[in-house]
Amino acid sequence: MSKIILEEQASPSTPSAANVALYPKSDGLLYSMDDAGTESIVTAASATQAQMENGTSTNVFVSPGRQQYHESAAKGWAKAAMDGSATISYNVTSITDGGTGIVSANWATDFSGTNHADFIGVVYTPGGAAGTTRIGHIVNDANAGYTSANIVDGNWGLNDPTYVMFVAYGDQA
Repeated sequence: MSKIILEEQASPSTPSAANVALYPKSDGLLYSMDDAGTESIVTAASATQAQMENGTSTNVFVSPGRQQYHESAAKGWAKAAMDGSATISYNVTSITDGGTGIVSANWATDFSGTNHADFIGVVYTPGGAAGTTRIGHIVNDANAGYTSANIVDGNWGLNDPTYVMFVAYGDQA
């Protein structure tokens, strides 16, 4: 196995013309010094929120704290019982039970407006009474701070599933 070992040192003397010196210092960082004597920390550039939202840069890396700002990342999600208890979630402060078949996910970080894509799924425990087949889940309100859904049965009546799942995509404030 090949490797390069650099010993920690103080700043070296200025390199000769058309040369650059690379060296680690006792702070654990890698530095460079050009032929003008200018010392710089050698780093990889981390993407900013604006670069993540734009999504076109190919010369910066994505840190875990910035990934959620890219348009393809889910900005919030939850699996919750209809009593308002979330079994698992991300960026959700609470689940609101608005009555039979009505449930909302309240986002911890608001969206920049009402123009975001929300997807709702439901899970039912088998064995429901005849005529209570649940077929629909309709986003009835997508506000910057929450998404509300109506869960309906085969007759378009509001009905509670066992669990409801929310996923939302879009630009956050």
